[in-house]
Amino acid sequence: MSSHFSAHQARAIAEAPHRPNDNIFDGLQRLEHSLSTNACEYCGRCFCDYSHLALHQRTCKPAKRGLSSLLEETKEFWEARKQQKIGSFANRDSASEVEPNPLNATSSTTVDSHRITARTTGRGGRNQPVSSDSMDVDAPIASRVKRKRRQALPLTEVAALPQSPATVNGEPMQVFDETQAESSNPSNADTAPPVPHPVQPRTMVLETSRPNIFHISKVYQIPSGVSVKHDPDKGVILPVPKARLKAQRVKADGVGMQFINVGVQPAKVSIGTQPVKTSVGAQGIKARQDGKYGPFKSKSAFELADWYWGSAQKSFSDFEKLLHIFRDPEFSLSDTLKEAGGWIQDDGWKSTPISIKVPFHRLQKNTRVENYFAGNFRHRSILSVIKEKVASADDSRQFYYQPYRATWKPKSSSPELELYGELYCSQAFRQVNEEVQSLPSTPRTEGLERVVVSLMFWSDGTHLTSFGGSMLWPCYMFFGNESKYRRCQPSERLGSQIAYFIKLPDTFKDYLKVRNGGKVPPDTLFSHCARELFQCQWGVLLDDDLVDAMKNGIVLICPDGKPRCFYPRIFTILIAGIRNNGGCPCHRCLIKKDDLSNLGAPNDTERRNQLRSEPEQSKKVAKAHEVILGGYAVNTDQVEALLKPESLVPTVTSLSSRLSDLRFKLLPALVVDLLHKFEIGVWKNLFIHLIRLLEAFMRRDGPTLTAELDTRYRATPAFGRDTIRKFGPNASEMKRKAARDYEDLLQCAIPAFEGILPEPHNTELVRLLYICAQWHALAKLRVHHDLTLNLLDYTTVRLGAHMRRFSRDTCETTVTRELPREAEARARREGSRKGKGTASRKPKKLGVFTIKFHSLGDYSAVIRQYGTTDSYSTETGELFHRLPKAWFERTHRKEFEAQLSAIERRQARLASICAKLAASMNRPPPIPISKATVDSERFEYSPESQFAIGVTQNTPIDLLQFAPDPSIPYVDPYLQGTIHKLKQHLLPRILSRLGCDSAEEIAKCDWMNVALQDSRLFSHKLMQIGYTTYDVRRAQDVIHIDTPQCNVMLLNPTKPRGKAHPYLYGRVIGIFHAMVSYIGQLPNGSICYTPHRFEFCWAHWYDFNKANDKFGLERVSPYPLKSPKALDFFDPVDILRAVHLIPQFSLKPMDTDLPAKSKWGSKQQLWNTYFINRFADRDLFMRYQYGMSIGHQYMHDKDGDFPPLAPIPSIPDNFDYGLVRPEPVPSFNTARMNAPSSSTSIDGPFSTFDQAPPAASFGPSAVAANQQGGVTAATLPGLPVRVGDPQNTWLASYAEEGALDRGGEEGEGEDDTPGEIFHNYDDDLDDFELMAYDNMYGTQVDNYYY
Repeated sequence: MSSHFSAHQARAIAEAPHRPNDNIFDGLQRLEHSLSTNACEYCGRCFCDYSHLALHQRTCKPAKRGLSSLLEETKEFWEARKQQKIGSFANRDSASEVEPNPLNATSSTTVDSHRITARTTGRGGRNQPVSSDSMDVDAPIASRVKRKRRQALPLTEVAALPQSPATVNGEPMQVFDETQAESSNPSNADTAPPVPHPVQPRTMVLETSRPNIFHISKVYQIPSGVSVKHDPDKGVILPVPKARLKAQRVKADGVGMQFINVGVQPAKVSIGTQPVKTSVGAQGIKARQDGKYGPFKSKSAFELADWYWGSAQKSFSDFEKLLHIFRDPEFSLSDTLKEAGGWIQDDGWKSTPISIKVPFHRLQKNTRVENYFAGNFRHRSILSVIKEKVASADDSRQFYYQPYRATWKPKSSSPELELYGELYCSQAFRQVNEEVQSLPSTPRTEGLERVVVSLMFWSDGTHLTSFGGSMLWPCYMFFGNESKYRRCQPSERLGSQIAYFIKLPDTFKDYLKVRNGGKVPPDTLFSHCARELFQCQWGVLLDDDLVDAMKNGIVLICPDGKPRCFYPRIFTILIAGIRNNGGCPCHRCLIKKDDLSNLGAPNDTERRNQLRSEPEQSKKVAKAHEVILGGYAVNTDQVEALLKPESLVPTVTSLSSRLSDLRFKLLPALVVDLLHKFEIGVWKNLFIHLIRLLEAFMRRDGPTLTAELDTRYRATPAFGRDTIRKFGPNASEMKRKAARDYEDLLQCAIPAFEGILPEPHNTELVRLLYICAQWHALAKLRVHHDLTLNLLDYTTVRLGAHMRRFSRDTCETTVTRELPREAEARARREGSRKGKGTASRKPKKLGVFTIKFHSLGDYSAVIRQYGTTDSYSTETGELFHRLPKAWFERTHRKEFEAQLSAIERRQARLASICAKLAASMNRPPPIPISKATVDSERFEYSPESQFAIGVTQNTPIDLLQFAPDPSIPYVDPYLQGTIHKLKQHLLPRILSRLGCDSAEEIAKCDWMNVALQDSRLFSHKLMQIGYTTYDVRRAQDVIHIDTPQCNVMLLNPTKPRGKAHPYLYGRVIGIFHAMVSYIGQLPNGSICYTPHRFEFCWAHWYDFNKANDKFGLERVSPYPLKSPKALDFFDPVDILRAVHLIPQFSLKPMDTDLPAKSKWGSKQQLWNTYFINRFADRDLFMRYQYGMSIGHQYMHDKDGDFPPLAPIPSIPDNFDYGLVRPEPVPSFNTARMNAPSSSTSIDGPFSTFDQAPPAASFGPSAVAANQQGGVTAATLPGLPVRVGDPQNTWLASYAEEGALDRGGEEGEGEDDTPGEIFHNYDDDLDDFELMAYDNMYGTQVDNYYY
């Protein structure tokens, strides 16, 4: 029987008369249905089986003609769609597998609906025509084909980049796609027809949070319908209101007060029932599902590996951990020995061969461009690091997805100020976020939250050993979405090592020599090849996957189970394209090298009017690069004519070339560097020249001024745990000084240099040091607002002016020479270049007017754009060098880059396993100490957050020891009326505890009824003070009696508004606790003998002295012991924090006239006057900027009488900018020979020093002038006398007391400091307090940060 029938034959059989055999009839009906179903729609033939129809369609000529026309029309459709750039479905196997999407089913060309027949396919009903009512014949073929199976879409989608959206001014903002704008433009109507289905616009709305207790609000700009649910800052740290603290007493544990972490624990991250489908890639840490301990088969093997790789140098605590592992009942040595160790060969790092083009110009022997293999580049994929960060459950809790604008309004009458701190709150981050939110939606990103991933890069070479030539050039990457308080702590391990840059090998010189006919090319070729090698390696890091993710985003599923689209962006980086010592050395503006000293002057206009243009520079560099490749030398005239006027180099930066489509700007990303530009830049150069000046002002028969400076720095007390560390024996020699050491030298410079130089140089130097310290404190603030930035701008102008005036009036008029070590270093350099160098000391001038000095004017603008300097300081990268240095000890020191990368992956995998184990055990997520947060609504106020005192009772003191002994002939001033003062202090506190708070009730009670249990009180050596810093953090100070760290500051309770100093200062001489009860009848008639624990301190108070100059430090003087204001008790809860007091070394030490057997006398040397060092740390500095501190709420109390906010000073019209040089001041020796023997005094307001001096304003008669309070010149030549006490009586004389006699000869001065300063404090502590001391101070402190 034939396998096919015609249609009329089948119908004839079906219409035949009914036969008795019904089965035959049913079979014929099924045959008719089969023939009608399997019919060819092109030729009309019918088949009984679909397989026969499929064979027929392969040779059917009408079907082939129809398919050919259909393919042509489909091709036209896709070409038109591609030209319109609406979007495309990529990576599809065939058009039939595309998921239909009506938003993307648009076309700019008209397709003939009569020539396209819509069909559906399937075994049950194949090739059935679809009516025009149910299918749009104008729709593309992709949307008209039935989907066979669901296929996952790619992670990225191609999308065009629109322009930045308009700024929102309190109203919703409509952000439209470029395609919609083009379609609506009448000018494009002929070329581009309107899009039938435009992408819906994204509506951006402003969401403002309620102000917290510090009056800080957050303003989010987010798409409409999206709410901010992920907020790592769910709480704030609350200070302890003293009104409530008075009614609650401390129950201290004494061991060590932890930071407050009260309230609701952060919510646990719910991953959901579905597995997390985060593709970390071959370079990331792969999630293992085969075991609980990742690649380890047993717990024992994992714990041993974690112990071994946890630290490079094992300590006794590590040994105890090892014993704990061995003592575990589950430990099995046999399971450990079975480990194959395959996990050590972890993935994540790549090795890419790097080759550079070496140009040989036409005058050389081999004129061509050769490829030179420089080495293998070890690096990681940046995109894999991003995936690893997003997939981490621990990091995601502190990862900020959406930026916000933080504002501060302390009072209703105050203006709203914008806060500048974190990078994710900066203007740059918000601008990039607006651009990302305005991108057109794609099928994959539709409805997803878009997140900007802020990338920050640090790169600097480091020596891996103290001796030897092993060096490493790592590149660290950090995320700006994480808080800087965590990011800047090396212990948090938030940085990722992504590359180890290679340098030109030592054989490169031999290679050039061989290619150049035995002659070594000039150094310019070496420098050019080194720059090309560096940029080539950055080109490898910026791979295609990363660039595609920057353009189109990458969709990742976060640990909370929600998919988000992430867009990486580079914010800060350390790459420059400016030649060294060029005519225009600034990478921001086109300032000339001769004008670098004009910081803050009216003619310093280049930073505003002559900014560099990146497009123009790129064109010049590209053209110069082509000239070099064309056969010209690197330093040929054709290249220099293009690049030398703007100090460019002929190297194309990889960032500019690879990210040109993203409109990436490299110059703004080159942020300021406070550590290298100021601390070990401008300030270091100034300090070195001050040492030269001290040697220039020394007389042969006079004191050694550098030795006196060393003595003063040695006597400067330490402050905090590591805020101000103890200075070395010879600060002037600057041996092994790190950046933090120069910072300490600056913060304590005013007391050290005060009075050493003769007048008027001393006055000008003290002012310059004050302005330098103030500028440094402002530039290093962790939170800025508009007022502090205005103060920074004002201080910058002052800094430039006073630096030029000091150079003009002091440095240029005094002949200074190189220091001995400088001369020796120069001789070594000359000997390595020209042969034998000379070590004779040559003249040397002040060398601060460099590009580093000019860059100080950019700090304010950079802070407004990127946040505070600590967020991107190079100190973070320098501190991270500790890791590879520690790992280097575990390598065999040959080709160690691969071994270091393997160690990095091992530690990363172990950390990931530990985090998963902690999550599986339902442990609460840890909150770092620097980020302790609490819920403001559920916070229980506790005095433990204010102070902590030990509970030990090992040192009891009988109350009678505070009473004078009649049998002793002398009278100890510390015991005069002490018991009376103690009970007077405890009376209101015990009555308040018993419910009697009013002043009338307290007046009715007698202090004689205050009783101490067993007539004893207990003494302590240590006390911890917790306080809220200016940047709304929690910090601690340690008060240690009988040490320099025993000075505290309190609010002045009796100050009239705006007239008295707002603070009180005291030296704590005793820390006590006692069980106190009231044995008399209470005002309400009841009696309560129950004892209560009270803590109290005993202090020797200081008298405050105002500064004699508006650019001078305030001073305090201890009250005489016979004064009734000298000694008193106070509540430790009233302490604000510790204060750093430095003796005024120009005055004599204090004579207390205490008997030799006095128990309460200080073991330290006391001075008549102390400087209040407001520059010790940033929190102390902000306590003297009245009304500007955010965290110090007592400044903004409505009912308080704190001094009001002072306006920012302005520069007067006749201000002396130091640009015009007056008549030169004579040198020190000439001035002293011409100066009269009698003292000379010049009185006048300080404002006269700000005015431009006349031509003859400086002369021999002005040498002894001192503007600090009318202080006269000293009778001893060159050494002035100072005013000490508030009564203006002479307290000291250099001639009589010999304050500068120490160190008068060579080698003296090291052992002249009193031994009490180096007193061993540990000898005075018991075992309990010794443990607390080690917990507070640490048993070992690193010597150097960098």
